[in-house]
Amino acid sequence: MIELAVRLRRGMTTAMTENSGSRRSWRNSSWLVASLAFVGVGLLLAARPFIAQMAPNPATPKPETVDVEIGNIGPGQHVTVAWRGLPVIVMRRTSAEMTASREVPIDVLVDRFARNEGLPADSTATDINRVQSANPQWLVLIGVNPHSGCRLRVVGADDRFNDETFLCPCDGSRFDALGRVRSGPARTNLRVPASRLVNPNRLRIG
Repeated sequence: MIELAVRLRRGMTTAMTENSGSRRSWRNSSWLVASLAFVGVGLLLAARPFIAQMAPNPATPKPETVDVEIGNIGPGQHVTVAWRGLPVIVMRRTSAEMTASREVPIDVLVDRFARNEGLPADSTATDINRVQSANPQWLVLIGVNPHSGCRLRVVGADDRFNDETFLCPCDGSRFDALGRVRSGPARTNLRVPASRLVNPNRLRIG
């Protein structure tokens, strides 16, 4: 009887020890899972700024293009279209205007840079750098005075001079037949946006 009691006691002790070990093992596993989850959440929070900066900036304007029908624009005529909230002047130059513009020396210009978005920033304001190089009769300009921010007026074809094709009604600045500033408070040529001919009757801005 004594021996049987001893064996029963040993069995109970062993079972209790095993149960205790199982509970301890389960607790350890639970703490491990919780710790890993906490670390994972921390890593995600830490990486969030880096992930966010790779996303497109909602303040960045979407690329925009505008097609202009130019088949009915005759020499000396122009149209004005809206592009990115700005007035863009598309003008077909006359042969006389092209000849006169090419004869203007760069050193007499107020601003000697082309300001053409399709060319390097240091390109000079020559005739070929301010127009469609393959189709130099087409002139495309942002019709806003860089100095005053006012919309420019296009001088009538019969009243134009080589140094006076675009006038600013706000500060009196004058721009020539290539949109280069020639007099007045303005000191920067008119911007030339990127553009290309899609076909002989259509020009794409942007």
